Amino acid sequence: MLRYSAIFFTLLLFGCTQQEPQTAGELFGEAQGTTYSIKYYANQEITKASVDSILLEIDYSMSTWVDSSMISKFNNSERGAWVDQRFMDNLNLSFIVNEMTNGAFNPMIKPIINYWGFGEKKLKVQEIDSTLVASLLGYSQLDSLKIESNGQLYDLRNISLSSTKPKEYFVQKHNRKVMLDFNAVAQGYSVDVLAQFFESRGVKSYLIELGGEMRARGLKPDESEWVVGIDLPQERIERTIAAKINLKDQSVATSGNYRKFYEVNGAKFHHTIDPLTGYPAKHNLLSATIVAENCALADAFATSCMVMGLEKSIDFIERQSGAIEAHLIFVGDSLELKSYTTKRLKENLESTVP
Repeated sequence: MLRYSAIFFTLLLFGCTQQEPQTAGELFGEAQGTTYSIKYYANQEITKASVDSILLEIDYSMSTWVDSSMISKFNNSERGAWVDQRFMDNLNLSFIVNEMTNGAFNPMIKPIINYWGFGEKKLKVQEIDSTLVASLLGYSQLDSLKIESNGQLYDLRNISLSSTKPKEYFVQKHNRKVMLDFNAVAQGYSVDVLAQFFESRGVKSYLIELGGEMRARGLKPDESEWVVGIDLPQERIERTIAAKINLKDQSVATSGNYRKFYEVNGAKFHHTIDPLTGYPAKHNLLSATIVAENCALADAFATSCMVMGLEKSIDFIERQSGAIEAHLIFVGDSLELKSYTTKRLKENLESTVP
């Protein structure tokens, strides 16, 4: 059964021109527990098999749902595991975002995610064990990881991934209970990798969507931009568009709390866990959409906003000096839906939420 995690769904709009030297292609498939869709214009065909092969390679590195993956081997090991460059790229990016958000983003809270029932085993917490939660937080310090590379031992503060890259790294952990989970960034990263592949094949006009994370490149043959829709944050299964965004050479990701949750004795537990407390985040922010050049960063920042809440998210976004754009939907004082949109994004966004 597919776990449809997409917050977005794509509005694929094609224009007609009198002269179209490039043909339209589209690919659809299933990957990473969700679906993907790709629209592109090119002089050559890109096969579904080539896309699936890339996604399987990423799964082998970072999927916690694949028992033989590198991340599963790390999580199940006593002291660590050998990992590849894709794994290290995500670990390094996660560390950077962890620092930028003062700990709001943390891929080392998997034991806590599992405790709350949002891991591979779907459980419901009947009675909160605050002592256990506090104990599990002790295994979430990113700077406790050590990386062995070319005979040298590094931590995430001093390792460089920009020089000649070895094929493998050994990531050490101090306790067998330490676990990693890149689910909050892996789909955005996968979109970036697919985008690089399409670029390498000379494709200069495409829209790639995986699990709701997207990247748009160039214009369509009729010179129009790609248009994508943002879901209205509501618990109902049917989807309603809250906003449309025009995209060109940009990536976009959305995170929200309004579909992944469960209730026990009237208490609602959302899947976004605050790494600083170990408990599900509680605030009035319903969804965070981030537009950035890099889809992995957009993905990580969107998740971070859902941890930080409205006020801290706005402060964080404004401190980025325009490097990212955002559309936040939240519950107002009178329980009405309201939104916050950065200035530049307003020029390319139509919203039904004031």
